[in-house]
Amino acid sequence: MKNKEVIEFFKEKFRYLYITRDRTILEEQISLLGEIEKEIIKTKKQYIEEQNESLANLWLSFECLEKAIENGLRMFVLLKDGDPDNAWNCLVDAQNNASWSINAHEFNKETQLGYISFFNGMEKWLFPPPTFMSSSMIVGRSECSICKKDMLDCNHIRGQCYMGEFCFEMVTKIEKWNHAAIVNDPADKKCRITHTGNTDPAKLNVMTLKMDE
Repeated sequence: MKNKEVIEFFKEKFRYLYITRDRTILEEQISLLGEIEKEIIKTKKQYIEEQNESLANLWLSFECLEKAIENGLRMFVLLKDGDPDNAWNCLVDAQNNASWSINAHEFNKETQLGYISFFNGMEKWLFPPPTFMSSSMIVGRSECSICKKDMLDCNHIRGQCYMGEFCFEMVTKIEKWNHAAIVNDPADKKCRITHTGNTDPAKLNVMTLKMDE
C-alpha cells in the first residue's frame, strides 16, 4: 500500500467505531486490520533495512494508528459480550496507540487528533469514572530499549522514536517498593481498582456493580 492509500484507509474506519455496528461486521474489520498490520510492519522493516529513519518512523506511526483502531473495534465487541473490564483494557491500548502515532510522525494531523479525541471521549461516554492506582519504587538499574545501555549513560530520550522504534526504559533491578497510591493521572490507566467490598478478596465489580465469584 502507498502512503496516501493507508491514510484514506484510516479515515474510512471511523464509520465502524460505533457500538450499534453488527458484531459480524466489527469482527470482519478486525480481521482486515490484522492483515493490513502485516503489510505495514513489512514496509516499515524495509525502510529500517535501508536506514531511512523518516519513512521508518512514518510507517511506525501507521502501525500505531492501525493498532488503535483495531483495539477500538475490539472494545465494542467485548462490550457486546458483557466484558467491560477487558473492553476497558482495549480502550487504554487504543488511546495509547493513537497518541504514539502522532508522536512517531505527524502524517495527517486532523485524522490523528480525531482518533485521539474520539477514544478519550469513549472513556467518558462508555465507562464509569475509574479509581486509578500508582506504585512507587526505588529503581536500582534500568536500560534503554534502543541501545541497552544504562538510562543514565545513553543519549536516547524516553518516548522519542528512533529508526522505527520507540525508546522506553526497561527496569532491570528494583531496590525497594515504597508504596501504592490513588492518583488522578496514572502512567498506566490499566492500574485501577476493579473490585470493592468487605470480602477478601473484594468481589463487587466496580464496572458492572455485580458480585463476582
